[in-house]
Amino acid sequence: MPVICGMVFLWGLMAGSFLSVCVYRIPRGQGVIFGFSRCTSCGKHLKVFDLVPVISYMVLGGKCRYCGRKISTLYPLIELITGMLFVLLFQKFSLGFLFMKYAVLVSVLTAVSFIDMEHCIIPGSLLGIGLAAGVVFAVIEGKGTAAGYIAGMAAGSGILLLVILASGGGMGMGDMKLMGVIGLFLGWKLSLLTLFSAFVIGGIAGTVLVLTGKKTGKDAVPFGPFLSLAALISVLAGQQIISLYLHITGGA
Repeated sequence: MPVICGMVFLWGLMAGSFLSVCVYRIPRGQGVIFGFSRCTSCGKHLKVFDLVPVISYMVLGGKCRYCGRKISTLYPLIELITGMLFVLLFQKFSLGFLFMKYAVLVSVLTAVSFIDMEHCIIPGSLLGIGLAAGVVFAVIEGKGTAAGYIAGMAAGSGILLLVILASGGGMGMGDMKLMGVIGLFLGWKLSLLTLFSAFVIGGIAGTVLVLTGKKTGKDAVPFGPFLSLAALISVLAGQQIISLYLHITGGA
């Protein structure tokens, strides 16, 4: 088990390395599949040994080998986070269909979160990938479960659309589309739990930011990261949370 866990962590690091490329390039309109990786300061083509997840950053002391300029800690951070998330998914689901399904969702949410935090946008290209993957996984699971995932997509995006209309645009359409993708992966029950959790987490975070003077009540706060964190909670512990709620309230 430790060996497999280590392998899963390495897979996550490699996935995170690709996600860090997406986080940098997609908002700048650059392709992510083709083209050499370059230093963002000097433009030098990076070699394979410059791109080993986390290790290269540590060996180089967080600086470019060629120009000596500081490398953003964002890249190894994304790699480490993705590696740890893959391990959590493995511990929850073992290797199999559900691990693959949620690893794809987590990867999309990780890239979306970091882009939204920095640029306040949720790229349509990432949402398209998430939507296509969600459809494929729903089809593989079969007709018996596909309806629930479609309901999750409709419920999640529909509720956020109502919030957007009621608030006069206080939330972006990208958030609505992201919630639709999340709902397609999670189904309607976990989709509703995700929405509730995201509003709670967002409300707490917003209050802390205002009280600490980092934001004012009029400043926009990206909602994508809160949706992503709430979706992760639903994936890892959603069924247990729902069962506990039903037990406390005496529900069926």
